[in-house]
Amino acid sequence: MGLWIMNFDQDEGEMTTDFRPVVGAKYRIDAKKGRGWRGFVVGQVIEVAPKKRIVYTWAHSPYQDANPAHVEFTLEPAATGTRLRMVQTGFPGVKGWFVLKGAQLGWRKMLRSGLRAVLDRASPHAAG
Repeated sequence: MGLWIMNFDQDEGEMTTDFRPVVGAKYRIDAKKGRGWRGFVVGQVIEVAPKKRIVYTWAHSPYQDANPAHVEFTLEPAATGTRLRMVQTGFPGVKGWFVLKGAQLGWRKMLRSGLRAVLDRASPHAAG
């Protein structure tokens, strides 16, 4: 997680995290502060099923500190490899709708650029 989440548009070493996939572990991810967010995310790991599923809370603003979202990643076998499913829930009220829209943009970028870069480096085909 720490290799790709929040690690787009960052200079090397600019993103730091103490995220550990251990139930009950609290974490913080620090990255370059940008428009619409405070520069760090905090949360706690809720569920871990190694190589299958991870669920944790996510708060990137004072609103979310009081209403943390739940983020769930699930890996499922597929005919051509592995399917990654990502679901984020927990956006109450009108303010929550706006937070959700911002989250959708951020996750799209993380999943398309940050995760892809890590997978490309980890691929046995990437070595040559």
